[in-house]
Amino acid sequence: MSDRASDVTRLTVYRRDSRPAARSARQAVSRLTIQAVAALCLGCGSTEPPAEVSPDAAPADAALDARPSDGAPESPSADAQPDGAPDLGPPAPPTDFPLHVGLGEQGFDPVEHGAVALLRRGCQGAQHVWISLRGPTLEPGEHLITLSARRTEDDREAVPPYSLELPWTSDPEGGAALIGVQFVIFDPLLVVDADVDLRAEVQAVDGRVGRAVRRLRIEWGPDDC
Repeated sequence: MSDRASDVTRLTVYRRDSRPAARSARQAVSRLTIQAVAALCLGCGSTEPPAEVSPDAAPADAALDARPSDGAPESPSADAQPDGAPDLGPPAPPTDFPLHVGLGEQGFDPVEHGAVALLRRGCQGAQHVWISLRGPTLEPGEHLITLSARRTEDDREAVPPYSLELPWTSDPEGGAALIGVQFVIFDPLLVVDADVDLRAEVQAVDGRVGRAVRRLRIEWGPDDC
């Protein structure tokens, strides 16, 4: 056999022998790659299998987001009043009989909390709001009333308590009524364009005491003189 034929024979044998070796090398690299990826997935090279997670379990990030963070505002309470809702006014005071506070000089005008009450200048230099009172179970006669007001924004006393003994007349709807009482405002700067809680207390001749409160928005109105 010539030298060239010998070289071809050796080259053919080398190529045939190198194919299994190449395949073995590629398989070894693949096995090493799979083992490395598995180690990363299990974490820090641990061979322990990952814990099973229920499909219904909430993600960890969602659980963390559900916890209130420090300094975060609390969720509004059930008693919070949404924007645009009607003014519910202050809580009703304890009373021995029902007492209603309304507006009006010539009659009883029922109003809701937050209604506008007009402040009028009187002929003697003071200013007042015309109010009326009703007691559905009150007997007509002389009863002592005490009126006062506090500003809602800061709970400041806007009108200190003062008392009057006035005659109540029979109410066509039952009980007694006091129509056209001048609720005197001593300092208009404290109440104009502000909300106040007007409190009325009536001491009946039989010793019972009726109490009521009405939240009003005070604005300037026309003069009475």
